[in-house]
Amino acid sequence: MIQGRRYSFGVSGLLYKRNLLLYDRQTDSLWSQLLSQAVTGPLAGTRLSVLPAEETTWGEWKKAHPDTKVLSFASGYPRDYHVDPYADYPFPRVPALFVTTGEKSKIYPFAELMKAGSPLVDQLGGQSLTVVFSPRSKTARVEGGTSLTWFVSFLDDLKAFFPEAEIYRAARDRTSIRRAICTRPERSLFRVAVSSSIGNPRAACFKYDNDAARAGVFINGPRRSIP
Repeated sequence: MIQGRRYSFGVSGLLYKRNLLLYDRQTDSLWSQLLSQAVTGPLAGTRLSVLPAEETTWGEWKKAHPDTKVLSFASGYPRDYHVDPYADYPFPRVPALFVTTGEKSKIYPFAELMKAGSPLVDQLGGQSLTVVFSPRSKTARVEGGTSLTWFVSFLDDLKAFFPEAEIYRAARDRTSIRRAICTRPERSLFRVAVSSSIGNPRAACFKYDNDAARAGVFINGPRRSIP
């Protein structure tokens, strides 16, 4: 229902930024799937209400909802639903979870969720939310929040349609150390990259003072001494 009127939709066969465009049979307006709004035609600018959609495996769904009814393959159409029509298509795209409050949005790439572990507790627009990710089925869902909308799409598409959205990055292991040649040889004998859980690896230069028998550490700033 849109503005009190019932509309029916079909697939236009057109793409915008690699994303499907639907059309409504009543006005022939074109609708962006990711934007959830009409982009051309008499209804241009009209928005649809977005409902959370969870993608999961049949086994996990049946376990959570054992009374679910399943559509029969006997649809009356000559189509083999056991065959994936896109199986031969190249598919290098990275899946990601998109979460929005309407004003603030955040993108959670599945690759980052793999690193973070599940469940992931986060904040968005002052709301607490929990992202539940399944490495086995490569699916994600959101729990909590009072006015959150979320769905799964592809990272590049989400960045193209929602350039203002924050992209989640998993915290890095603080103990990860990688040796490299120091760029400030006057201060040190070697250099390491120390990973931070709140950002990118930081450069740390060490200098051993033979006279004082102690090492000085420079981490993007003032010198600190180690006994």
